[in-house]
Amino acid sequence: MFGELAKLVSGRPPQPKKCSDNWDTTACPRIAIVTSASENEATGNSDYSDDSTTMSYLTMMHNYGMTPRHISLHIDNYKTDSNTSTSKGKANLDIINQADLIYFNGGDQAKHSRSWLNDDGTPNALLIALRTRALNNQLICAGS
Repeated sequence: MFGELAKLVSGRPPQPKKCSDNWDTTACPRIAIVTSASENEATGNSDYSDDSTTMSYLTMMHNYGMTPRHISLHIDNYKTDSNTSTSKGKANLDIINQADLIYFNGGDQAKHSRSWLNDDGTPNALLIALRTRALNNQLICAGS
């Protein structure tokens, strides 16, 4: 399902277990995995990576035929990792600007909100970029 959605935007068909990890050269859809509904950065990073005791998002998306990247943005790191003047913030923005599809993990949806908003409740730079691309039909957003 995710691969077919991403193909609509990217024109790249999913290729199960045959994708390059290089977003500049991959022929597969590029999917950004957002784990901001997780308890914290450590849990979100574990859910994404193969360190997890269950199938990780990394492995699952490779199995679906996509090339995943992780946006590590959580309630305990949002001030630095959404700030585009930091290296992590710039990296997250680059992922958003290149992704064909963004997938938000399930969990506490209030944690998504807290992570993607500034302290005054306005959208942070990452959410602005995500929304702009989605409204211009350059990106599909999905989640569980």
